[in-house]
Parts: sequence; structure tokens; C-alpha cells
Amino acid sequence: MMIEAIYPDWKVPSHIKAIQTVKKTGDISGFIKKNDSNFTFLNQTHGVNIAELPNNSPLEADASFTYAKQTICAVRTADCLPILMTDISGSFVAAIHAGWRSLSNGIIEETLKKLKTKTEIIAWLGPCISQKNYEVGRDVYHQFIKLDPSVPCAFEKYHDKYKLALTKAAKIKLTNLSIKNIFGNSVTQDFCTFDDQINFYSYRRSNDSGRMVSLIWIED
Repeated sequence: MMIEAIYPDWKVPSHIKAIQTVKKTGDISGFIKKNDSNFTFLNQTHGVNIAELPNNSPLEADASFTYAKQTICAVRTADCLPILMTDISGSFVAAIHAGWRSLSNGIIEETLKKLKTKTEIIAWLGPCISQKNYEVGRDVYHQFIKLDPSVPCAFEKYHDKYKLALTKAAKIKLTNLSIKNIFGNSVTQDFCTFDDQINFYSYRRSNDSGRMVSLIWIED
């Protein structure tokens, strides 16, 4: 079934707004125009750099956060896992681009280090490639367990390789950081960018594909 957009099914304060685009969403300028003085796309590098917004400089980062109203945090994905965050008071918003490289190297942990909040954090996991479709090499497995010995259960052995569940690895890391309020993919919703050709772009399925955008902001 073709859908026009995805709205996170999480329980957050009413002034926190978020949307996940899909193929049919098309032009997102309507969302951007309302916040256009404080919007920028990150130059995503599969690293662990975190950017605080607003910032008018070109930004090489794979996550952003803000405490400012009408400032959009956004990441682009086409198989990698987008993660949106806020807290129960809605004091900040954050968007994370979690591919295997950034996830294994601590993009979630580095983002949490930057955030100044005294209330419980809420996380939403967006559409990404599912474990059954995400074959990775032994180097990826060893990279993960070298830096975080709690994540092997996010892998399934597959011949001489592995299949990785990005959502499971993210949930393990979030739980290790005492985040209990986790919603979205593989929790309260189910998405696979590889399988769902109607709604999602997938780099593994077609490496010349487009990108989906995950956006979150604090409304006035």
C-alpha cells in the first residue's frame, strides 16, 4: 500500500513535531519554508560528528540537535537507520543518521554526551533495511564487538558472513544508556526499506536511489 508520509507513533509533548518522508511525500519545502531561516542539510559522512543547530556554516556531521524553536534537525537515509529524539518535557530535538559505521563507532553515545536534559529521553527508530536483507562481512561484526561487547545478539551468522539488525543494535545501545522510551521500527512499527519498493528508497536494492528525510523540530 502506498503511503504519503510517516508520523512517529510516539508519545511526546504537543509542541514536538516530526515527519518521515517516503517516495510519495515529494516536495518537503512546505515544512522547510515554515522554518527556512533555521534549516540545513548535513553533509553526512558515516562518522560520529554531532552538530548543534542553528548553524549557518556547512556542516559535516551525522547527527544534529537543537534547543531552539522552529529549527529543523534532519537526516537523509536509504537503508541506514534514522533515529529521532526528544525528552518528556520537549526541551530539545535531535536527528541521527545511524549506518553501521556510525552506529558501531558510537554516534548514539556521542549524541547523548552533547545533550543537556534532566528528564527522560524518548527515541523513535525510522525505516531502515531489515536484518534478513542486510548481509555484512566479518569485519563489520568485529568492529561492533570490539567497541561494544553487548551487541553480538544483533547479528545472525550467515555462511561465512553475518546479517545485521540495525534496529536491534540501536535498541541495545539506547537501553545501555538508560533510555527506556523507544518507539518505531521493530518496536511499535515495522518497516524494511529493501522489501517495500513502493514506499522506500533502498541503496542496496538500487545504488542510484533517492533518499528519504527524517525531520524533527520544536514548534512555536
